Amino acid sequence: MGTTARDSAETTTQPTMTSASPDTAADDVAQGNPGSKPADAATTVKVQQVANAYAQAIGRRDWAGACATRAPAERRSIARDSGGTCAGAMALVFDGKPVETIGRLRAGAVFTRHGRASVQLALPGEQPAMKVVAEPVGGRWYLVDVPDDQAP
Repeated sequence: MGTTARDSAETTTQPTMTSASPDTAADDVAQGNPGSKPADAATTVKVQQVANAYAQAIGRRDWAGACATRAPAERRSIARDSGGTCAGAMALVFDGKPVETIGRLRAGAVFTRHGRASVQLALPGEQPAMKVVAEPVGGRWYLVDVPDDQAP
């Protein structure tokens, strides 16, 4: 799951659960896209924190909290595209989805490429369920939608 309120099969950070290949365990070091590399410790902590905050906010149906993890330009774009607010768009996107399960997902290994970082989220001991992408804005990491081929 990786994208935002803009439900697109072409971007990573989609708000839908995705299936992972059976040979990719959540506890294993998953590989990013070609050219990506494991993140340093500081980046790993920051990206895992924002990814976990996103999943937990969704699990609580805290749409404003989920929006707060998105890059500022992304929040504006989500609101503009939905004709309302980011929080309202998130509520619509996640309507009927297993938000309680999403709220229990935890971030795993972080990979970087071209100034962005990606991380898969999974239930402990299970296959990854979603992937999110983050990039730094003003010294802080935020989640962003990017085409899959641009994700680390």
